[in-house]
Amino acid sequence: MAYATLIQIKAGWTVPAGMNDSILENLLSYAETMINKWTNDNFEQNSLELIVDGSGTEVLWLGKWTPLRCISVSKIEDVEYNSEFDTDWYKVYERYLRMVEYPEVRAGIDAGIWPEGALNIKITGVFGWQAVPSPINRATILLVRLLAESDSSGSSPFKKKMKSEKIGDYSYTAGISKEGDDYTENFTGDPEIDRIINDYLNRLIQPLDSGDGE
Repeated sequence: MAYATLIQIKAGWTVPAGMNDSILENLLSYAETMINKWTNDNFEQNSLELIVDGSGTEVLWLGKWTPLRCISVSKIEDVEYNSEFDTDWYKVYERYLRMVEYPEVRAGIDAGIWPEGALNIKITGVFGWQAVPSPINRATILLVRLLAESDSSGSSPFKKKMKSEKIGDYSYTAGISKEGDDYTENFTGDPEIDRIINDYLNRLIQPLDSGDGE
């Protein structure tokens, strides 16, 4: 899903001369790519298989995946024993799963707990964002406008420079600013965009890399 529409982008804004819808669509795609990269998120619904450690208690904390924004869970499996947990046995919360019934999930395991183990519980479902958050929509609109105005004038789109990267035909620079005792990533040099991006840093839920455990 798009993070913003062309109607939203153009509302109340003087579109630079020579900037047509096709170019704006390209800038929108680029802006979404950069926002994803900066926040390490994608603000969409994601079908994932999460592999986590069994807790040995009735609560299964999803530390690597918090905040777990659960849209639906289709299946939870005991990987070690190749068996499924009945959907009536558990309830999914934002940060954890809780056993709400108290079955003996398998021989040798106390009733009503998640079997303890390393990477032994696999959760299949849809997680993420049911709708694009309004601040991300706002940041996308502002970023597309910034890119369009810079593209039209030939000036650098971002003011602060520390490190740079190029994606396709566009590039960005990033830096760090200090306000009082707080350091803020300066992704674009636009205070409103950068504030929003900083609010959404590192919230991604993503599959566990079985190779390194990170």
